[in-house]
Amino acid sequence: MVSYGIPEEQASAIIEQFRFTLEPWSPEPTSDVTAVTSRPARSFTDWARAHRNELLAPANW
Repeated sequence: MVSYGIPEEQASAIIEQFRFTLEPWSPEPTSDVTAVTSRPARSFTDWARAHRNELLAPANW
């Protein structure tokens, strides 16, 4: 990027952003949801199973 004229500091920041987005993440629920909603957190899979009927129902537009 620097060879194309991007300042080295900005190029480093861009590389850091890419690195950050590629870091592994955990799909496990955290306590943050419980703290905000006062309800226990659940995985996306559990949420999708609980809302299966609504997700598969035709839209009422």
